[in-house]
Amino acid sequence: MDFHNKNVDIFFPKNNEQDVLEVDFLAIGAHQDDIEIMSFPPILEAYHSDKKFAAVTCTDGAGSPSSGPYASYTREEMIECRKQEERTAAKLGNYTFLMQLGYTSADARSKEGNDFLVKDLEQIILKYRPKRIYTHNPFDKHKTHLSVYCATIKALHNILKEYEPMKVYGGECWRDLDWIPDGLKETVSIGNDITLLEILLGTYQSQVASGKRYDKAAIARLQANSTYADPYTLDKSNYVSCFLDLTSVALNQISTKDYMERYLTYFLKEVRDNVEKLPW
Repeated sequence: MDFHNKNVDIFFPKNNEQDVLEVDFLAIGAHQDDIEIMSFPPILEAYHSDKKFAAVTCTDGAGSPSSGPYASYTREEMIECRKQEERTAAKLGNYTFLMQLGYTSADARSKEGNDFLVKDLEQIILKYRPKRIYTHNPFDKHKTHLSVYCATIKALHNILKEYEPMKVYGGECWRDLDWIPDGLKETVSIGNDITLLEILLGTYQSQVASGKRYDKAAIARLQANSTYADPYTLDKSNYVSCFLDLTSVALNQISTKDYMERYLTYFLKEVRDNVEKLPW
């Protein structure tokens, strides 16, 4: 594959590259640790089976806030640190491969840089032909996450004549999905053992030790998704992930704008209906 950036980092922790023909799950995230936060269910499924999970991180992570033991890190040192952290997570999580494409966040958000990113993603997807793809959801509030979402969707549109995914999902990161009306989001029970996720998120010490406690927050969100799912029933498991099914957008059956407006319309209707039923 011919990538735009020469500093692409490709890591096959348990296989020879030539032995990997296809993967079951491919997660495409913006930053190091986004993969684990937004797509833990397929990581867990592959970890306990013979299915293959692979990850692509699009940016170099240089812009992350840092303090404490990382306060004096140069930009280059932070890039290398975050690269190695995600390599460690890939090894511990038994990922089939991890590709870190090395774009700056500014490049990923720019028109030219995003076009290059689209081409890179096209190559990866066509080569490994994942059955399911996970990426950021279009309601995410982080602009780099949204740029990666757009690049993923554009890449899929461009290769539709050669490849169609079985499913494309948008996961939670910088905005949760608990507000999406029931029936319009997909929920996946993780069960009661979150040990693997604790281990994976714990590898990102440049974040944790600097004061961004993604390790605590991500797990708390999963527990909140379970507890606050239904006010009238007991929790069925301790941890639940929420996803949006983006397959119709990926297959170019509906635009992102129309897709989002549909969900917002349902949400507004649900809120209005509940208000109108109040005993004023």
